[in-house]
Amino acid sequence: MAMELRHFRYFVAAAREEHFGRAAKRLGVAQPALSRRIADLEAELGVTLFERLPRGVKLSAAGAEFLKEIAPALEAIDDAVSARKHGRKPGGEIRLGFSEIASHHGRIPAALKIFRAAEPSIRLELLTIGSLAQIQALQDKSIDAAIVYDMHLESGALQKFQHRTLNRGSIMLAVPRTHRLARKKHVTAKDLLHEPVLWPRREGAPRLHDRLMKSCRAAGLAPTIFQETATWSSLLSLVSADMGVGFVGSEVADSLPSGIVLKSVADLYVDLRVELLWRKGKNAPAVEAFIRFLIDHCEARPG
Repeated sequence: MAMELRHFRYFVAAAREEHFGRAAKRLGVAQPALSRRIADLEAELGVTLFERLPRGVKLSAAGAEFLKEIAPALEAIDDAVSARKHGRKPGGEIRLGFSEIASHHGRIPAALKIFRAAEPSIRLELLTIGSLAQIQALQDKSIDAAIVYDMHLESGALQKFQHRTLNRGSIMLAVPRTHRLARKKHVTAKDLLHEPVLWPRREGAPRLHDRLMKSCRAAGLAPTIFQETATWSSLLSLVSADMGVGFVGSEVADSLPSGIVLKSVADLYVDLRVELLWRKGKNAPAVEAFIRFLIDHCEARPG
Protein backbone atom coordinates (compact mmCIF):
# COMPACT_ATOMS: atom_id res chain seq x y z
CA MET A 1 0.00 0.00 0.00
CA ALA A 2 1.36 3.42 -1.00
CA MET A 3 1.54 5.92 1.81
CA GLU A 4 0.13 9.38 1.07
CA LEU A 5 0.44 12.67 2.92
CA ARG A 6 -3.14 12.39 4.17
CA HIS A 7 -2.24 9.25 6.16
CA PHE A 8 0.31 11.26 8.13
CA ARG A 9 -1.95 14.31 8.46
CA TYR A 10 -4.74 12.14 9.86
CA PHE A 11 -2.31 10.55 12.32
CA VAL A 12 -1.00 13.91 13.56
CA ALA A 13 -4.52 15.35 13.93
CA ALA A 14 -5.69 12.29 15.89
CA ALA A 15 -2.58 12.42 18.08
CA ARG A 16 -3.19 16.05 18.97
CA GLU A 17 -6.94 15.68 19.52
CA GLU A 18 -6.69 12.25 21.21
CA HIS A 19 -10.03 11.49 19.57
CA PHE A 20 -10.76 10.21 16.06
CA GLY A 21 -14.12 11.99 15.86
CA ARG A 22 -12.72 15.40 16.82
CA ALA A 23 -9.76 14.91 14.48
CA ALA A 24 -12.08 14.05 11.59
CA LYS A 25 -14.22 17.12 12.30
CA ARG A 26 -11.12 19.33 12.45
CA LEU A 27 -9.93 18.02 9.07
CA GLY A 28 -13.39 18.07 7.52
CA VAL A 29 -13.45 14.36 6.66
CA ALA A 30 -15.70 11.46 7.59
CA GLN A 31 -14.59 9.64 10.76
CA PRO A 32 -14.70 6.15 9.11
CA ALA A 33 -12.30 7.41 6.42
CA LEU A 34 -9.88 8.76 9.03
CA SER A 35 -10.06 5.54 11.06
CA ARG A 36 -9.36 3.43 7.97
CA ARG A 37 -6.37 5.53 6.93
CA ILE A 38 -4.84 5.29 10.40
CA ALA A 39 -5.41 1.53 10.43
CA ASP A 40 -3.70 1.36 7.00
CA LEU A 41 -0.76 3.34 8.39
CA GLU A 42 -0.44 1.02 11.40
CA ALA A 43 -0.53 -2.00 9.09
CA GLU A 44 2.15 -0.52 6.84
CA LEU A 45 4.43 0.37 9.77
CA GLY A 46 3.75 -2.86 11.60
CA VAL A 47 3.06 -1.11 14.92
CA THR A 48 0.08 0.05 16.96
CA LEU A 49 0.13 3.84 17.02
CA PHE A 50 -2.87 4.36 19.33
CA GLU A 51 -4.41 2.71 22.33
CA ARG A 52 -8.17 2.66 21.71
CA LEU A 53 -9.98 3.80 24.85
CA PRO A 54 -13.70 3.80 25.74
CA ARG A 55 -13.64 7.53 25.06
CA GLY A 56 -11.01 8.66 22.62
CA VAL A 57 -7.52 7.34 21.95
CA LYS A 58 -4.03 7.70 23.42
CA LEU A 59 -0.68 7.48 21.67
CA SER A 60 1.21 4.26 22.24
CA ALA A 61 4.95 4.41 22.91
CA ALA A 62 5.58 3.70 19.23
CA GLY A 63 3.02 6.35 18.27
CA ALA A 64 4.70 8.98 20.44
CA GLU A 65 8.06 8.28 18.79
CA PHE A 66 6.53 8.40 15.34
CA LEU A 67 4.85 11.73 16.10
CA LYS A 68 8.25 13.24 16.99
CA GLU A 69 9.58 12.14 13.62
CA ILE A 70 6.66 12.98 11.35
CA ALA A 71 5.31 16.26 12.78
CA PRO A 72 8.38 18.38 11.84
CA ALA A 73 8.42 16.83 8.37
CA LEU A 74 4.78 17.76 7.79
CA GLU A 75 5.40 21.32 8.98
CA ALA A 76 8.28 21.61 6.50
CA ILE A 77 6.06 20.33 3.69
CA ASP A 78 3.31 22.80 4.61
CA ASP A 79 5.82 25.66 4.61
CA ALA A 80 7.10 24.64 1.18
CA VAL A 81 3.58 24.34 -0.25
CA SER A 82 2.61 27.72 1.18
CA ALA A 83 5.65 29.35 -0.38
CA ARG A 84 4.93 27.70 -3.73
CA LYS A 85 1.33 28.93 -3.67
CA HIS A 86 2.52 32.50 -3.51
CA GLY A 87 4.30 31.94 -6.79
CA ARG A 88 1.97 29.74 -8.86
CA LYS A 89 -1.37 28.11 -8.20
CA PRO A 90 -2.18 24.84 -9.94
CA GLY A 91 -5.67 25.80 -11.07
CA GLY A 92 -7.78 23.55 -13.25
CA GLU A 93 -11.42 22.81 -13.94
CA ILE A 94 -13.78 20.05 -12.84
CA ARG A 95 -17.13 19.40 -14.49
CA LEU A 96 -19.36 17.40 -12.16
CA GLY A 97 -22.72 15.93 -13.09
CA PHE A 98 -25.02 16.96 -10.25
CA SER A 99 -28.68 16.01 -9.90
CA GLU A 100 -31.44 15.88 -7.34
CA ILE A 101 -29.91 12.66 -5.99
CA ALA A 102 -26.77 14.44 -4.81
CA SER A 103 -28.62 17.46 -3.42
CA HIS A 104 -30.55 15.25 -0.98
CA HIS A 105 -27.37 13.84 0.58
CA GLY A 106 -26.16 16.43 3.09
CA ARG A 107 -22.56 15.20 3.12
CA ILE A 108 -22.17 15.72 -0.63
CA PRO A 109 -23.23 19.40 -0.89
CA ALA A 110 -21.26 20.14 2.28
CA ALA A 111 -18.13 18.51 0.83
CA LEU A 112 -18.46 20.51 -2.39
CA LYS A 113 -18.67 23.71 -0.39
CA ILE A 114 -15.55 22.80 1.60
CA PHE A 115 -13.64 21.90 -1.57
CA ARG A 116 -14.48 25.22 -3.22
CA ALA A 117 -13.28 27.11 -0.15
CA ALA A 118 -10.10 25.03 0.14
CA GLU A 119 -9.19 25.16 -3.57
CA PRO A 120 -10.22 28.59 -4.89
CA SER A 121 -7.89 28.26 -7.89
CA ILE A 122 -9.82 25.21 -9.16
CA ARG A 123 -13.08 25.94 -10.97
CA LEU A 124 -15.77 23.44 -9.93
CA GLU A 125 -18.67 23.51 -12.38
CA LEU A 126 -21.87 21.70 -11.37
CA LEU A 127 -23.92 20.55 -14.36
CA THR A 128 -27.51 19.80 -13.36
CA ILE A 129 -28.42 16.90 -15.64
CA GLY A 130 -30.26 13.65 -15.06
CA SER A 131 -28.50 10.43 -14.13
CA LEU A 132 -28.84 8.72 -17.51
CA ALA A 133 -27.56 11.83 -19.28
CA GLN A 134 -24.65 12.00 -16.82
CA ILE A 135 -23.49 8.51 -17.76
CA GLN A 136 -23.53 9.40 -21.47
CA ALA A 137 -21.76 12.71 -20.77
CA LEU A 138 -19.06 10.86 -18.83
CA GLN A 139 -18.51 8.54 -21.78
CA ASP A 140 -18.41 11.52 -24.15
CA LYS A 141 -15.90 13.32 -21.87
CA SER A 142 -18.18 16.35 -21.51
CA ILE A 143 -18.07 15.87 -17.73
CA ASP A 144 -15.26 14.61 -15.49
CA ALA A 145 -17.30 12.81 -12.83
CA ALA A 146 -20.90 11.83 -12.15
CA ILE A 147 -23.00 11.14 -9.05
CA VAL A 148 -25.77 8.66 -9.86
CA TYR A 149 -27.94 5.93 -8.41
CA ASP A 150 -26.67 2.44 -9.17
CA MET A 151 -30.23 1.84 -10.42
CA HIS A 152 -29.35 3.85 -13.54
CA LEU A 153 -26.36 1.68 -14.43
CA GLU A 154 -26.81 -1.16 -16.88
CA SER A 155 -25.30 -4.55 -16.06
CA GLY A 156 -21.53 -4.31 -16.26
CA ALA A 157 -21.51 -0.50 -16.43
CA LEU A 158 -19.45 -0.21 -13.25
CA GLN A 159 -16.67 -2.12 -15.01
CA LYS A 160 -16.42 0.71 -17.57
CA PHE A 161 -15.64 3.37 -14.96
CA GLN A 162 -13.82 3.79 -11.70
CA HIS A 163 -16.35 4.18 -8.91
CA ARG A 164 -16.92 4.48 -5.17
CA THR A 165 -20.14 4.23 -3.18
CA LEU A 166 -20.95 7.53 -1.47
CA ASN A 167 -24.21 6.52 0.20
CA ARG A 168 -26.53 3.58 0.78
CA GLY A 169 -30.27 3.76 1.29
CA SER A 170 -33.54 2.06 0.45
CA ILE A 171 -36.99 2.70 -0.95
CA MET A 172 -39.54 4.08 1.52
CA LEU A 173 -43.26 4.84 1.29
CA ALA A 174 -44.22 8.51 1.59
CA VAL A 175 -47.73 9.02 3.00
CA PRO A 176 -49.67 12.10 4.18
CA ARG A 177 -49.46 12.56 7.94
CA THR A 178 -53.27 12.21 8.17
CA HIS A 179 -53.32 8.98 6.15
CA ARG A 180 -54.38 5.72 7.82
CA LEU A 181 -50.99 4.16 7.01
CA ALA A 182 -49.18 6.94 8.88
CA ARG A 183 -50.66 5.58 12.12
CA LYS A 184 -49.95 1.94 11.29
CA LYS A 185 -46.95 0.49 13.13
CA HIS A 186 -46.09 -2.12 10.49
CA VAL A 187 -46.91 -1.56 6.82
CA THR A 188 -46.88 -4.45 4.35
CA ALA A 189 -47.39 -4.62 0.60
CA LYS A 190 -50.97 -5.85 1.10
CA ASP A 191 -51.82 -2.57 2.82
CA LEU A 192 -51.39 -0.89 -0.57
CA LEU A 193 -53.77 -3.12 -2.53
CA HIS A 194 -56.44 -0.44 -2.90
CA GLU A 195 -54.25 2.64 -2.63
CA PRO A 196 -53.53 4.99 -5.55
CA VAL A 197 -49.74 4.81 -5.82
CA LEU A 198 -47.39 7.47 -7.19
CA TRP A 199 -44.52 5.91 -9.13
CA PRO A 200 -41.14 6.87 -10.63
CA ARG A 201 -41.43 7.54 -14.36
CA ARG A 202 -39.85 4.72 -16.35
CA GLU A 203 -38.49 7.00 -19.06
CA GLY A 204 -36.07 8.67 -16.65
CA ALA A 205 -35.32 5.67 -14.42
CA PRO A 206 -36.08 2.39 -16.20
CA ARG A 207 -34.12 0.09 -13.89
CA LEU A 208 -35.53 1.71 -10.75
CA HIS A 209 -39.06 1.48 -12.18
CA ASP A 210 -38.66 -2.18 -13.15
CA ARG A 211 -36.87 -3.31 -10.01
CA LEU A 212 -39.47 -1.66 -7.78
CA MET A 213 -42.27 -3.28 -9.76
CA LYS A 214 -40.58 -6.68 -9.53
CA SER A 215 -40.22 -6.32 -5.75
CA CYS A 216 -43.87 -5.34 -5.37
CA ARG A 217 -45.05 -8.34 -7.39
CA ALA A 218 -42.81 -10.68 -5.40
CA ALA A 219 -44.58 -9.38 -2.27
CA GLY A 220 -47.99 -10.07 -3.83
CA LEU A 221 -48.80 -6.48 -4.81
CA ALA A 222 -49.94 -5.35 -8.25
CA PRO A 223 -49.83 -1.60 -7.55
CA THR A 224 -52.54 0.73 -8.81
CA ILE A 225 -50.36 3.42 -10.36
CA PHE A 226 -52.21 6.72 -10.20
CA GLN A 227 -49.47 8.90 -11.70
CA GLU A 228 -45.81 8.66 -12.62
CA THR A 229 -43.36 11.40 -11.59
CA ALA A 230 -39.91 12.44 -12.80
CA THR A 231 -38.35 13.35 -9.43
CA TRP A 232 -38.70 12.67 -5.73
CA SER A 233 -39.61 16.34 -5.24
CA SER A 234 -42.56 16.23 -7.62
CA LEU A 235 -43.76 12.97 -6.05
CA LEU A 236 -43.63 14.47 -2.56
CA SER A 237 -45.58 17.51 -3.78
CA LEU A 238 -48.39 15.21 -4.91
CA VAL A 239 -48.32 13.31 -1.62
CA SER A 240 -48.58 16.65 0.21
CA ALA A 241 -51.67 17.41 -1.87
CA ASP A 242 -53.18 14.09 -0.71
CA MET A 243 -53.10 12.69 -4.25
CA GLY A 244 -51.84 9.30 -3.12
CA VAL A 245 -48.89 7.54 -1.53
CA GLY A 246 -45.60 7.01 -3.28
CA PHE A 247 -42.16 5.43 -3.21
CA VAL A 248 -39.08 7.60 -2.66
CA GLY A 249 -35.47 7.11 -1.59
CA SER A 250 -34.78 7.13 2.15
CA GLU A 251 -32.38 10.08 1.74
CA VAL A 252 -35.30 12.53 1.40
CA ALA A 253 -35.96 12.11 5.14
CA ASP A 254 -33.76 15.12 5.93
CA SER A 255 -35.78 17.44 3.69
CA LEU A 256 -39.27 15.97 4.10
CA PRO A 257 -42.25 18.36 4.01
CA SER A 258 -43.95 18.64 7.39
CA GLY A 259 -47.19 17.00 6.23
CA ILE A 260 -45.53 13.75 5.14
CA VAL A 261 -44.13 10.74 6.97
CA LEU A 262 -41.97 7.92 5.62
CA LYS A 263 -42.88 4.29 6.30
CA SER A 264 -40.91 1.11 5.70
CA VAL A 265 -42.80 -1.62 3.85
CA ALA A 266 -41.86 -4.76 5.75
CA ASP A 267 -41.94 -7.23 2.84
CA LEU A 268 -40.60 -4.89 0.17
CA TYR A 269 -36.95 -3.89 0.03
CA VAL A 270 -35.20 -2.13 -2.81
CA ASP A 271 -31.71 -0.96 -1.93
CA LEU A 272 -30.26 2.20 -3.44
CA ARG A 273 -26.58 3.08 -3.76
CA VAL A 274 -25.30 6.49 -4.75
CA GLU A 275 -22.16 6.03 -6.84
CA LEU A 276 -19.40 8.44 -7.76
CA LEU A 277 -18.18 7.58 -11.27
CA TRP A 278 -15.15 8.80 -13.19
CA ARG A 279 -13.25 7.60 -16.22
CA LYS A 280 -10.53 4.99 -15.95
CA GLY A 281 -6.98 5.94 -16.76
CA LYS A 282 -5.17 9.21 -16.24
CA ASN A 283 -7.24 12.26 -15.35
CA ALA A 284 -6.23 15.89 -14.90
CA PRO A 285 -4.51 16.63 -11.54
CA ALA A 286 -7.44 18.81 -10.42
CA VAL A 287 -9.89 15.98 -11.13
CA GLU A 288 -7.74 13.42 -9.30
CA ALA A 289 -7.48 15.74 -6.29
CA PHE A 290 -11.24 16.29 -6.28
CA ILE A 291 -12.02 12.57 -6.50
CA ARG A 292 -9.74 11.82 -3.52
CA PHE A 293 -11.30 14.68 -1.56
CA LEU A 294 -14.89 13.55 -2.20
CA ILE A 295 -14.10 9.93 -1.31
CA ASP A 296 -12.48 10.98 1.98
CA HIS A 297 -15.47 13.16 2.91
CA CYS A 298 -18.38 11.08 1.68
CA GLU A 299 -17.51 7.43 1.06
CA ALA A 300 -20.02 5.02 2.59
CA ARG A 301 -18.93 2.15 4.81
CA PRO A 302 -18.83 -1.29 3.18
CA GLY A 303 -21.92 -3.33 3.82
